[in-house]
Amino acid sequence: STKKKTTTINSVDNFLYYKNAIAKQTEEGIVLLKGSKINPKTSPKCPKAVKNHRKKYKNKVKNINGECVLIKNILFSSPSAAVSYVNGYSENGKAKWKNSNGKTLNEI
Repeated sequence: STKKKTTTINSVDNFLYYKNAIAKQTEEGIVLLKGSKINPKTSPKCPKAVKNHRKKYKNKVKNINGECVLIKNILFSSPSAAVSYVNGYSENGKAKWKNSNGKTLNEI
């Protein structure tokens, strides 16, 4: 049936894109993938939770040619936590992450 094909495609193609970051949606949350680039700075109004993630995962980020690049995958509990980590300030992940068809998580 058609529904079965759609389910299969969605389970395989569950990559999400935002700026120079790629994530994968899983049952556990959002996995920010190795190779993703993050903003090296945080905003003055950056939430404490984002600053804590930046501190906690600093060993998973490397400066490569002046860019902050993830060298290991990181699991986040929500799309917003992942996108805020990438930006260095608070963001609505459901409105920012997009699939390969350009649809946000709100639209999927």
